[in-house]
Amino acid sequence: MKHTVHVLILQLLLTAGAIAAEPLVRYELKGYPKGELGCVETAILAGETFSKATGAKVERAYCEREHRHSYDLRITYQPVALDLVSTENRSFYAGTYKTIAECESEKASQLNLFEDRTKLSPFLAYCYFDESGISSSIGLRIDAIGKPAETPITFHERLYKTPVAPATIEAELASTLKAFGATPAIVKVVPAREVLGWTRVVLKYYAPKPLTLQLRREQFLFGSKPECESQAQALKGMLASKNLAASSVFCGWDGLRAQASLSFIAPSETPWFRVELAGERFNSLNACQAQKDRIVELFKSKLKQPVFGGICAHERDITGSLRPKYRAEMLLPCSAFGAAECRRPTFP
Repeated sequence: MKHTVHVLILQLLLTAGAIAAEPLVRYELKGYPKGELGCVETAILAGETFSKATGAKVERAYCEREHRHSYDLRITYQPVALDLVSTENRSFYAGTYKTIAECESEKASQLNLFEDRTKLSPFLAYCYFDESGISSSIGLRIDAIGKPAETPITFHERLYKTPVAPATIEAELASTLKAFGATPAIVKVVPAREVLGWTRVVLKYYAPKPLTLQLRREQFLFGSKPECESQAQALKGMLASKNLAASSVFCGWDGLRAQASLSFIAPSETPWFRVELAGERFNSLNACQAQKDRIVELFKSKLKQPVFGGICAHERDITGSLRPKYRAEMLLPCSAFGAAECRRPTFP
């Protein structure tokens, strides 16, 4: 009997220890704007707000780091089932505004959109100044608790070039979101590392589930922006004719190498194409264009290849830089080949 009691006591102690050892949950507020209160006082107030909104038992709310314009705050709380909904990935922010004032001017409309699409009431909304990475960003974060009717989703990709016509890309991507039944909130092409000419494509939207969009880069190289733009328009028409239309086909300018190239943003499931290089070389884009249709027809009739069009572009070397001569690059649908044989676009 005494042995049994000892065993029961030991089990209770082990259970209590396991419960006590259960790790706390973190809730982080990066880039919280500085105000009249200091960082410590701001963290304490944020912890009180979080506890009141969620019912969670906050163990600690503290200032993790102070930046020039903002604070990074951290709240730890006892594990409890919370359906946290946020317009930002809490470990990586994707801001799109140039100034806090610009963000504040759109806060009311973005809050209305959040409430309309999620059917939730936010307990937190602030314009952040994220200074935690290599390059800072300014954006709007909205958090709520509950099961959303539609989820706020962010698609974020870095471009290592400067898009030639960013407004066109934004319009095409907004149209794509609507076509897939999503509601656009923010669709922007914004600077990432301006000194290098890098940019970011940021799509924030509401939908029952994420769209499977991805950035694809193809090594069609051009010596000028007009050359690239002319071929981009031609490619859009060819892809559309074969139901291979990407959400956006656009040119990016690499100022360091003084060359342009084509990129695509398209659904992952979108049928793609492979590229076959024709052997002939030309001294100019016009000379290549004049012979392209003849080469396409040869691939179809003599080589029995299911070519649906061609793009004239510069040759490239192994480093991804362009060479002086032009070549016609034949486009073939992936559906005509096995999955292993169809080359996905490569990264320059």
